[in-house]
Amino acid sequence: CEHIIRHYTEGWANGFKFKMEYWEIWNEPDLHWNDGKVSPTWGGTAEQFFEFYHIAATHLKKCFPHLKIGGPACSGSMEWTEKFLSQLKAPLDFYSWHCYAPTPEKVMEKAEKVRGFLDKYGFPKAESILNEWNYVLGWLGDDYIYSQEQHAKIKGAAFVAATMSASQRGSIDMLMYYDASPGTPWNGMFSSLPLGKVLKAYYPFPMFNTLYQLGNCVETITEDEGGYICAARNASEAAVLVTHYNNDDSTEAKNFSIDLVGFGDEDGAEVEVYLLDETHDCTFAGKSTYYGDRFSIELPMPNFTSYLLKIKKKQLN
Repeated sequence: CEHIIRHYTEGWANGFKFKMEYWEIWNEPDLHWNDGKVSPTWGGTAEQFFEFYHIAATHLKKCFPHLKIGGPACSGSMEWTEKFLSQLKAPLDFYSWHCYAPTPEKVMEKAEKVRGFLDKYGFPKAESILNEWNYVLGWLGDDYIYSQEQHAKIKGAAFVAATMSASQRGSIDMLMYYDASPGTPWNGMFSSLPLGKVLKAYYPFPMFNTLYQLGNCVETITEDEGGYICAARNASEAAVLVTHYNNDDSTEAKNFSIDLVGFGDEDGAEVEVYLLDETHDCTFAGKSTYYGDRFSIELPMPNFTSYLLKIKKKQLN
């Protein structure tokens, strides 16, 4: 492992000098099949993995104090997570974990447990990295088939937008959607035939990136169940991502009132509206000008609908 890192970051053995900061030890050592006896990812006991991680992480951190060493890409067992962290004496720059769930609330519930264990057992500075996540209703039978069908559909897209918005206000430091590999049923972003065609779950990423480019997250409060919102701004522009997501497919449409405070003025703010739903792919849906420091925007929102609002202060001639 040491020489693999040296090969890719220090040029050892005709290698490279890539800026690869994060190095994750193992993948899902806690995973077991349904019989609980056979693990496809770790052949030993939990205690044997703990010893392995201690040896590997201690050595690698000594060799590379400037890099971030962590892991172990836990498949999601909170019992295993607590057992691992409670005995850990080795370096842990980040704790990585996976979560597949039908609602953003399930993801956030697990995120807060992870953060709580990290703080409790002496790792308050360790990053919490969710580096596999997607929609899953269940892992067996019809629930599993249904889950795979939703990833590339508008429900999968709404789940992505809602989860990213919820995570912005939580304790997660990084999110890595699983996945964008052509030909897998987990890939809601790009099709395999034709290769690279953009699918529904692609669009929440550029929508969220509009907020990211503005640089400053601002406070958002959601009063409506099933409403997820995230917003950002700079001196002259702002953006809002709002999503209606409820795992119940029979959920009826709602009218959302987006109340914006502290950005506009008497000169006016111009709002462009972009719509992501079953028939629109982050499509321009209209433009209006609003006046005053506080104004409201009314949006019709069937379940699994997302809007991106781009707001600019109006420049007077």
